Amino acid sequence: MLSVVKRLATLGFLVVLVLGVMVPASPRFQKVPGGDSGIFLYTGWRVTEGALPYRDIWDHKPPLILLLMRLGLL
Repeated sequence: MLSVVKRLATLGFLVVLVLGVMVPASPRFQKVPGGDSGIFLYTGWRVTEGALPYRDIWDHKPPLILLLMRLGLL
């Protein structure tokens, strides 16, 4: 009987721990777009408008990331 209580207490603790970590990271509680996302959106918008990466806009990310940002904005 005591073993069942220990298992339930451990399970309850793990559930509370997981919720305590995951709930603050939930998109429901995050502002959209975040600070970094604004930079990504601006770069993707400029590429969509015809600006050339690394010539008209500087970003240290590889070209595939810029393509993904552009596709996200389309």
